[in-house]
Amino acid sequence: MKKVLLITNPRAPLWLETGGSIAVGLLEFAKAVTKEGSLEMMVTSMDRLEFFVSTGKVTIWDTYNNCDLSGFDFVHLRNVDKSVNLLDYARAITAYVHYHGHKMVEEADKGLAIGKLSQMVLFALNDLPVPKTVASWHGKALEELTLNNVSFPIVVKANNAMKGGDNHLVTSPEELRNVLENNPGQQYVVQECIPNDGDYRVLFGGYSHEPLVFKRLRIEGSHLSNTSKGAEPVRHSANELGEGYTIALQAAKTVGREFTGVDIMQNQVTRQWVLLEANANPALSMGAFLDEKTHLYSRMINEQGESA
Repeated sequence: MKKVLLITNPRAPLWLETGGSIAVGLLEFAKAVTKEGSLEMMVTSMDRLEFFVSTGKVTIWDTYNNCDLSGFDFVHLRNVDKSVNLLDYARAITAYVHYHGHKMVEEADKGLAIGKLSQMVLFALNDLPVPKTVASWHGKALEELTLNNVSFPIVVKANNAMKGGDNHLVTSPEELRNVLENNPGQQYVVQECIPNDGDYRVLFGGYSHEPLVFKRLRIEGSHLSNTSKGAEPVRHSANELGEGYTIALQAAKTVGREFTGVDIMQNQVTRQWVLLEANANPALSMGAFLDEKTHLYSRMINEQGESA
């Protein structure tokens, strides 16, 4: 008997247990499908999922049915195309289900990963190095998930934030609770804090030429290294990054973007590299090295025109 999991968008915390008409209808529908005999169907909602991500390992756990999504032959995403955050969760789920060789029945767009969660899942499933990451839809669930799985200090990031916005270095359970309670409508990812003195931006304009590479030195008194926040940029070559460049190139290809700014960081203690993001909208007309960006972009477009 094939197993099917239907995942719908969250309407309220624990709404499947509250007995509302929509929840009851979906649960009764699942019972009817199961009763026909060829399928076993279960229902859950996006807010009942917990995401655990580390290099080479991803788990997506359904807390409502107490099971891993990898155990289903089909996963049906329903009504998740309602917001950017829902779509990013949907893309993370899609990558996970396909990795395990199962099928999706979905209404969600299967386009490029756009948020931090789906990128971490995609990188980890492709054995690219990532910080230990956890995520869950509601703040209280994320708080418990974090306390049980990640050691302080941690970095708490809004899943859809850009240019270092809504990004918090958190050193205690009390600070974590304050961030989550002060932003109740926001979806966050929580990551281990990597010892560093900044990160590298590797800006690709196609894969056939050397990218623009610069280190963004960490801002004094902050954990951030975004040039939009005032970080000092220092030019480097791709060769200077060594393995870091190879990882950045693999990350760009994994998300399927020819023009992307891959952010990568080296652990000051272990010297290991971790991926932070493959930015779909790297700054073109602002920030550092504007002349180099102009040249990189123009060359990419001209070469694509020649090959058309």
